[in-house]
Amino acid sequence: MGTAIVNGGPLGSLLVPGETRSVDSWTTGILKAIDSASGDRLADMRGEIIALVGHSGTADAAAVRTAARLSDALMLAEVVDRATGRVALDAVSAAAALPTSSQRVMVIEAGLGRAYTASAAVVALGDLAPTMPSAERRLVDLLGDSELGGSASLALARSMNPALQAELRSLAGLDGIAASRAALALELAKRRVLE
Repeated sequence: MGTAIVNGGPLGSLLVPGETRSVDSWTTGILKAIDSASGDRLADMRGEIIALVGHSGTADAAAVRTAARLSDALMLAEVVDRATGRVALDAVSAAAALPTSSQRVMVIEAGLGRAYTASAAVVALGDLAPTMPSAERRLVDLLGDSELGGSASLALARSMNPALQAELRSLAGLDGIAASRAALALELAKRRVLE
């Protein structure tokens, strides 16, 4: 989508600020407007806001705020996938406020698919693990991942689940990188208990 098309829509001129505007104050104003808008109004603008994701930090921030207000996991996942910079990480973090675990996992999985947000997504998965066995399972599966295994070790170290601890001990007795990371998770968990 070209800049002319983006700027041509009703929201485009607002969410893709011109060079003469102060981006920080402009973004703050847009976010305040989103906070005060009705849910129906935000739902009406949803598609247009999503179309602008990736074109400016203001549009990306507006999409995160709108998705959070609407509890819209699909919109947050789209932001994670297409947003620039810090806002993509903010979208992964915003998943924690979604009402269901399945919605949170949808956004987290989007985060796992992008290098810039993958570690943050592993941390978010670790936050779900105590109440969601599938999240814990996913973390164990990530131990052998060359990029995310270390983050998975840290996330698993926070768990006091006896069944998980037994599985990690069993895995740590094997060879390979997943075994080393399982041993690391156990050591970190032991230190955490001692603190």
